[in-house]
Amino acid sequence: MKHPSEIKEIFDAISYAKGASVIRMLEAFIGREVFAKGLQQYLNKHSWANASTSDLWAALEESSGKPVGSIMKNWTQEPGFPVLLISHVDGAPAGKQRVLIQQRRFLKTGIDVESTTIWSIPINVDCADPKENMSVLMQEREITLDLPSNGWVTLNPRSTGVYRVNYSPEMWTQLIDAIRTQSLPATDRLALQNDVRVMLHYAE
Repeated sequence: MKHPSEIKEIFDAISYAKGASVIRMLEAFIGREVFAKGLQQYLNKHSWANASTSDLWAALEESSGKPVGSIMKNWTQEPGFPVLLISHVDGAPAGKQRVLIQQRRFLKTGIDVESTTIWSIPINVDCADPKENMSVLMQEREITLDLPSNGWVTLNPRSTGVYRVNYSPEMWTQLIDAIRTQSLPATDRLALQNDVRVMLHYAE
C-alpha cells in the first residue's frame, strides 16, 4: 500500500456488506454459543498481535469441530455468491417429493452459467410441517433431497444464507398460499419477494 486512499479499495462497502453477511451465515451454521467461544479464543490468542482471516477460521474450527476454513474459502476469495435453482425430479419414495438443487454463481450482471466455482453452502430447509425441517451442507454442484410430499418448502429461512433461490414455477405456486395466509414469517415473505423480483429482472 502506497497511499492512504488505497484503503478504500480494500475495505469498500461491498467488502463490508458481504463480509458481515458471511459471518452471520457462519454463526447460524455452527451455532451462536460455539461461534462466541471460537471468537473469544481468537481474540485471546491474537491480542496485541497481527492476525489473518485464516487465524479466525482456525479458532472457529477448534470450537466447532467443523472444517470452517475449507467451507469459507470461496466465500471470501471468489466474486459474487451462489444462486440455488430448485425443481422437482422423478424417483421420490412414497410420501416424499424429490427436489434437485443446483448452484450457480450470481453476479450483478445475472447468473454466470460458465462459472466452475463451487461453494460449500449451509442450507436450511423449512417445510409446511415444522417437524420435517432439515439442514444440509451442500458441497457439490448439485444435490437431491427427499422432502415431504404435502405442502410448501422454502430454502434459506430467516435469510441467514448468503445466496438467492430460484424455485421452479410449480414450487413458486406451492408457496402462494403460505404467503397469503402468512404461514411464513415476514422476513421469509420479504426474502421471497426480493428473490422473485431479481430473478424476473434478469429473465427479461
